[in-house]
Amino acid sequence: MRTAIDRANEIYSKHGNHLHKLCSSLGLMLIEEDLGGRLKEVYFGDSIVIRKDLAYPEKRELVAHAIGHHLMHSGNHLSMQKRVYSFGNYHERQANVFAACLLMPEEKLQEELYPDIPNEKVS
Repeated sequence: MRTAIDRANEIYSKHGNHLHKLCSSLGLMLIEEDLGGRLKEVYFGDSIVIRKDLAYPEKRELVAHAIGHHLMHSGNHLSMQKRVYSFGNYHERQANVFAACLLMPEEKLQEELYPDIPNEKVS
């Protein structure tokens, strides 16, 4: 999973984690649509389609996850309610780690966990 962490840190350093701006920087079109059934997000080619009626935090997670697939995996990916795909799938785990590290980089996590320790990494 080191690859996912390093890639997320690299992207965060270059572009931050404002996902609309990040998609634009990466040449991805982010589209919100009324998706039916269990479908929440689809990534294909240069587009990420996200279900319009999802809560903002879930949209951020799904878009960051799709960006992880875009940067690290070839092919098309989709996300469904109740996580129908297998968490045992390496690419899915890797995209989840990428999303987590992009949305909450280590330095920000350290600040939240240890607010009284300025500019130091805690091990």
